[in-house]
Amino acid sequence: MGEYVDSEVFEAIDAANDALSNLYAAKEMLSSARNWGLFDIMGGGFLSTMIKRKKMNNAQQLMNNAKKSIEKFKDELDDVFELDLKMDDFVSFADVFFDGWFFGDFMVQGRINDAMDKINKIIFAVETIKKQLQEILNS
Repeated sequence: MGEYVDSEVFEAIDAANDALSNLYAAKEMLSSARNWGLFDIMGGGFLSTMIKRKKMNNAQQLMNNAKKSIEKFKDELDDVFELDLKMDDFVSFADVFFDGWFFGDFMVQGRINDAMDKINKIIFAVETIKKQLQEILNS
């Protein structure tokens, strides 16, 4: 493989690593918010509600970071494969997911669980693509 193509693949792998770092951080924060949400549902009170909301706000910021890094990853993939990849499903949920958090504890808990499922799917997709990029370098 040519030096130019190799460098593009390395850049795509670096972008994948950045995206994964942000995604795992968001997942961890959502997991913590989910735990506090369960405590809140069981009667945790005002303090647990405030901690849960703080965790959710932190998760929102981490998802914004993840969205930016996924967009950069997409751009790097476009350089490698010269494709117009559609990653809207990977980035659009971060825009709307965090609207309207205060609809009730059970609804919030469900939305946290939905977000965790989506993050897991995105992580799987990025990990899969990253492995394919590493195979390109090794061939």
